[in-house]
Amino acid sequence: MRSFSMKRMIYFIILLLFIITLYFMFKYNTFIPCLFHKITNLYCPGCGNTRMVIELLKGNFYQSFRYNILTFIFLPVYLFYGINFIVSYFKNTKALLYKIPSKYIYFMIFIYLLFGILRNIYPELGPVKI
Repeated sequence: MRSFSMKRMIYFIILLLFIITLYFMFKYNTFIPCLFHKITNLYCPGCGNTRMVIELLKGNFYQSFRYNILTFIFLPVYLFYGINFIVSYFKNTKALLYKIPSKYIYFMIFIYLLFGILRNIYPELGPVKI
């Protein structure tokens, strides 16, 4: 049986704290404020992500989609590569099972920057509560 290394124990504690935080956010309907929005009164590309995840966990897919459209659309990609990272880590492989090509990363950065600009021009793209 393998013993836990200190690095794995730290990752486990961070994951546990993340789950506890999600639980309380879900239970008390509280959100992490966006500092960019507080300072500039503009929406960043990530505004609404926390509320999106909470609504997704509640099973309210439409409201989740309305909080952050782009992240909702890319969510399957994030889940796939997140699981890929976890599996690669626990298999102790040096490389990821599926590597994201650089051109896709640059494309996603461009799309998020464009989305950040467009959601401040068109209010419908901002985090909307229905």
